[in-house]
Amino acid sequence: MEKIKKFQIVNAILAFFGIGFIAIGFMVFSQQDSFVISLMITFIGCAMAISGIASMIELKLLSDKLRH
Repeated sequence: MEKIKKFQIVNAILAFFGIGFIAIGFMVFSQQDSFVISLMITFIGCAMAISGIASMIELKLLSDKLRH
């Protein structure tokens, strides 16, 4: 259970940074004309946020299964 708690913290940080990358991507898009760079930053943020949230859900289901 200790390992699952540590992984949940890491995944929450990953999701938080992913959402931050999405915001940075939108800010770069509104400031400059570099559409490709802002799109890449936004896609990286989306991937980080989705993987972090999916891993959090998976670990939650795993910890519920281990309790029963």
